[in-house]
Amino acid sequence: MVTTSPLSAAGGVENVARNIIKQLRIRGIDAFGVHAYERYSNPVKSVLGFRGIPRIVDEHKPDIVHTHDNAGYWIAKSGRDFVHTSHGTWINYFDSMPSTARDRIVKRPVISMEKKIVNEAAKNTAVSFFVRASVRKQYKIHKAIEVVHNGVDTGKFFPADRKGEPAALWVGTNPVLKGLDLAISAARLAKIKLVVAGVDGKSDKDVRFLGKVKPENMPAIYRSADLLVFPSLYESYPI
Repeated sequence: MVTTSPLSAAGGVENVARNIIKQLRIRGIDAFGVHAYERYSNPVKSVLGFRGIPRIVDEHKPDIVHTHDNAGYWIAKSGRDFVHTSHGTWINYFDSMPSTARDRIVKRPVISMEKKIVNEAAKNTAVSFFVRASVRKQYKIHKAIEVVHNGVDTGKFFPADRKGEPAALWVGTNPVLKGLDLAISAARLAKIKLVVAGVDGKSDKDVRFLGKVKPENMPAIYRSADLLVFPSLYESYPI
């Protein structure tokens, strides 16, 4: 399982990859994760991390290589067979986000990398019909792309009756993409307490910041809220 960040990261892609590995191991299949870097610092270290992935993969001699995000770029360049899952497209991301100097620098390279990956993959999957349509249209992919929706572990995530002051919940690691400012404004307008999970901030009487939260603690946090506030600018797996 090849990802950009370690499987312990709080992002949605890493969570999906981590759960796939868990389910494979339950079924007696040896599965492991490989990532490009612990934390993004600069483009040079990022590229070096990506380039080292094929060597690490070869050390384990896997039967199947499953890539996510642009972490599969050097796997694609190496000529190896691999399965790739598209969790979204970079074109959709950049079209949705406010333009920054950094984004203008990296936009063309990361889109080019994604195009290479989806064209070279022996098998493509996508997390939604929307993502599949985007990949086909934007990268002129004519081969089959199977849609495999993200699953929900109902043994962990289930409704619960709660008492006390009404509370709303915002979850994410990218406050701009996930519309945190709008969520805070909406909660204050509605006069409801907002709990923010995934990013740091200064708490006040209206908003409580939890900072980064371990994935295993998220089910209880979801159950502690009455509603989820999610004004995202772009979602590849729309609810």
